[in-house]
Amino acid sequence: MVDPHCDMLDNNGGDDGIDIDLSRRKALAALGSIGVASVGAGLGTSAYFSDQETFENNGLVAGTLDMGVGYTAHYSDWSADEDDDLAGEVTMYDGGPNEVGDAADLEIQVGPDAVGLPANDAWLIAVESEDDAEQFLDNTQTGVYPNTGTQEDPIQGEVTCTNGTATPQADDADAPVIELSDVKPGDFGEVTFDFALCDNPGYVWVNGTLRGASENEQTEPKADDPDEGAGVELLDVVQAAVWVDDGNNYQNDDEEPLVVGSLRDVLGMDASVNGTALNGDLTAEDGGMGDRNCFSTGTTHSVVFAWWIPVDHGNEIQGDSASFDLSLYTEQCRHNDGEGMGRLSLLGRHSSGLYDEGGAEIASYDPTTERVFVINADAGQADVLDVSDPTDPTKVDGIDPRDNLSGFTVGSVNSVDTQDGTVALAVAADSLSANGRVAFYDATDSSFLGSAPLGPLPDLVKFAPDGNTVLVANEGEPSDDYNTDPEGSVSVVDISGGAGSATSTNAGFGGFNATDLRDKGVRIFGPGASAAEDLEPESVVASPDSQTAFVSLQENNAIGIIDISDTSDPTVTDVVPLGYKDHSLPGNELDAIDNGEIDIRNEPLFGMYQPDVLETAEIDGETYLVTASEGDAREYEGLFETGVLTDTGSGDFVIEIDDDGNSSTNNVDVDESAFSDGVLSPLEDLEVTARPPGNGDSDPGTVSELYVFGGRSYLILDSDGEIVFESGDQFEQIVKNSDDVPDQQFNAENDELNDTDDDSSSEASGPEPEGVATGEIDGETFAFIGFEEVGGIAMFDVTEPTAPSFVDYINTRNFDIAPEDDIEDPLDADPNDAAALQALEDVGDLGPEGVEFVSAADSPSGDPLLIVGHEVSGTTTIYSIA
Repeated sequence: MVDPHCDMLDNNGGDDGIDIDLSRRKALAALGSIGVASVGAGLGTSAYFSDQETFENNGLVAGTLDMGVGYTAHYSDWSADEDDDLAGEVTMYDGGPNEVGDAADLEIQVGPDAVGLPANDAWLIAVESEDDAEQFLDNTQTGVYPNTGTQEDPIQGEVTCTNGTATPQADDADAPVIELSDVKPGDFGEVTFDFALCDNPGYVWVNGTLRGASENEQTEPKADDPDEGAGVELLDVVQAAVWVDDGNNYQNDDEEPLVVGSLRDVLGMDASVNGTALNGDLTAEDGGMGDRNCFSTGTTHSVVFAWWIPVDHGNEIQGDSASFDLSLYTEQCRHNDGEGMGRLSLLGRHSSGLYDEGGAEIASYDPTTERVFVINADAGQADVLDVSDPTDPTKVDGIDPRDNLSGFTVGSVNSVDTQDGTVALAVAADSLSANGRVAFYDATDSSFLGSAPLGPLPDLVKFAPDGNTVLVANEGEPSDDYNTDPEGSVSVVDISGGAGSATSTNAGFGGFNATDLRDKGVRIFGPGASAAEDLEPESVVASPDSQTAFVSLQENNAIGIIDISDTSDPTVTDVVPLGYKDHSLPGNELDAIDNGEIDIRNEPLFGMYQPDVLETAEIDGETYLVTASEGDAREYEGLFETGVLTDTGSGDFVIEIDDDGNSSTNNVDVDESAFSDGVLSPLEDLEVTARPPGNGDSDPGTVSELYVFGGRSYLILDSDGEIVFESGDQFEQIVKNSDDVPDQQFNAENDELNDTDDDSSSEASGPEPEGVATGEIDGETFAFIGFEEVGGIAMFDVTEPTAPSFVDYINTRNFDIAPEDDIEDPLDADPNDAAALQALEDVGDLGPEGVEFVSAADSPSGDPLLIVGHEVSGTTTIYSIA
């Protein structure tokens, strides 16, 4: 596993940390963080490549592959000693000031044996022979790894294999790969990454990911150049090329570049999950099953990233900056076709025919019957789908608990889970303060098996892995006027004697004191509420050994831990605050501005994680939790915490309560002196809480910090509830770079399209992650996160919990259809409107809610699947995972 930590050094030597996490599927071929900032009349850049903890042995385990990685870096800044000991002359390309030479120019201007630098197909200078090229590169070398020489006289050691394993190297790799300053037009450089596959031949891809960019030291358009929009000129001025190299660090005639163009072009070389395929030295017939060459084992291979700044550029990019990664991805050739791994693709879909009525919310798959049970909130039941042919899911039945729960008035059916042929439904009463019930059914024929009482407003039901225990999160929401606020709890249901004799016990929070929890960092802020009343369980899941339950307390920004070893006496042992996300730090950027542009940048904001669904993953014998930081606000007549940042017109800002005057909550003043000049104005209309941390249930009066709902990320927690990974700005970067989502629809809401001048969910919760599933594929552990607003599912490899990696993103929403205009409004006028019903059929999937992973062993197709309920489009969608 590789966990590089990349830093950006600013002009003043400041150290702003940027965490870039790559899993063991992503080789550490990362050129992390190139930044350019003004230094006098020139330009300054910093490029870093480093490892924080786990670059031991310079090795990387990638599935069943072991890959060793090293590098050599060169930089030419036209210093006087660069032509020392060259036999011939150095020639500068004499074309236009904004041009570079190609191979034909090279032979004409210099000679048949000349070498162009940084590349024959894109050269600023040329030397007369390969010997001179090697000498020039020696003169301009800036770093190597592994270094078998001295710091003063570095010598790159080989990346080799011993007994099928990357040869151990020193654990003191220098960071960075490149450290540059005062870079001027005409400067150039390259990094050659060497890699060796040690136990099996492998397919290899290279990819580039832009992490962020700013214009003139600001992440917004220059004031004097409004037409520039979000385009940062640096990305178009800096040029780059990538090619497979023979290890000499310069381009030979037979080394065709994969891409030559602007830095923007190179980083967009392939938006697919794996990147651009590299062609290896081992023919497909000898090493693999696909149509392209593999890379052989035991041999050092090289790939070059070269860059240059044309001589005609200077002031217009002073202060511009960009951060990006380059990485390698590999998989073994044997048993693979070279198409890459982990791709999500649409397999089948069932439509309830309902739009924005909760026609498909939570979905659960039963492998014994090859059926999916889907909550249809509008019908108040679980729809039963036959998915024996997953390309054509078909409704065959419905389970309505009103037919079975005598003496109980059903209010809503909120959740479903299945295990070993038994279906469990979480059923709320018609009164929020009344206890709910869990109802059990046979998956084969939907026959009723039994029920057990729960707490108020059961929100999610989940079987424990042992099959003997069922957990239900009882949210216990208050009445609108807050005069009634039921206690939240988790029901622990014992079905060891069968569902027909189920018994239940509630684990509550009566043992916790509100003041103590506030002092600990837990949000307890309901008017006059005790801790037991204020804590609202949202989701619950059991540990792999079924001895512990973990519950998300969303509004409270916390996680609860419950001992369920004795199901008759479950006990909440801890409430763990999750803290807050600082969006002013590098890596925590977000788009918080609704302006029709993609503005992912640092802001003076804090994010409340407020997790929704929890799932577990057992990795190397340890239990981890995966959750999405969705965010949620309390919006009642008695407490309406959602406020909108508003300029009063005189430069003063308030948090204006967004309740249409229907609550007793007061507006909150903002202390502008706590913020830098001008930073609040672009954030006007941003949704923030009017009850920030530290104020309890009192009106804060004036605030000096702004807190947004959710973290726009996913978290991995250990079994103590401590965060071991947080995904930063990945979600919005993924959506931004996705071919499935048009730029104009970045951060669109799930029920309408963006107009040309808005990205409406940016000022609220961004992509709004909610549903989560985890599963194992070929020994690797993956997490799947649904984006409730813009739509789509993101897939991550979490096999290394502290350094997971992005794998794929799919969005099966049809952005050519405007849900509000083409579906909702016409159906409101005429439920039988033919055009609107057709648009509903064609719109694809809107508002993913429940996400269910199906292993290959349980799948009707023999391949792993993902099943997703979409509450807005009313569709249950099946994705294959190849």
